[in-house]
Amino acid sequence: MALALERGETELARFSARRLLGTRRQRERSELELRETRGALDELARTLASQERELEELRQNAEAELAREQARRAASCGAPDATFESATAGAGIRDEEVELELLRRQSATQPREVRS
Repeated sequence: MALALERGETELARFSARRLLGTRRQRERSELELRETRGALDELARTLASQERELEELRQNAEAELAREQARRAASCGAPDATFESATAGAGIRDEEVELELLRRQSATQPREVRS
């Protein structure tokens, strides 16, 4: 651009100035976008770190609860005063399932008729 101005070629200088200004604006937009992207990345990194801490706390709480539940089950089954009903009460076995199992067992032990 300086050379074009020295030679008095104003149109060439304008063309160079337009190119220079356009390139400068594009660089500024790119730098702004880069700063915004880095800021978003930093925010995401903070969010991820926070969520990972929460996940670890939840995992520890779940493991502790599972251990307590296992201990409760072991205590209820192994306690001398625990009855069979209390040991199976939480198993979720419906009466219908029990009746079907009894019918299956009874039919398996009864002799079958032989048809000729």
